Amino acid sequence: MILPRGVDEKKFEHCKEVVRGVIGDDEELSDKTQEILIIIYSIGQDYTDGTVETFAWNYV
Repeated sequence: MILPRGVDEKKFEHCKEVVRGVIGDDEELSDKTQEILIIIYSIGQDYTDGTVETFAWNYV
């Protein structure tokens, strides 16, 4: 799995839990989290819980 700059495995797992809180359990949760983090990175935002949650809500 390719993670955006600034995201290690621990941060990814934390962000995945934030995304899970929005979209629930999903068989593609890791892929969706990765896509959300790449979008966040591409527009220059940070990976705070609030940012990840906002983008997860917009993703679904």
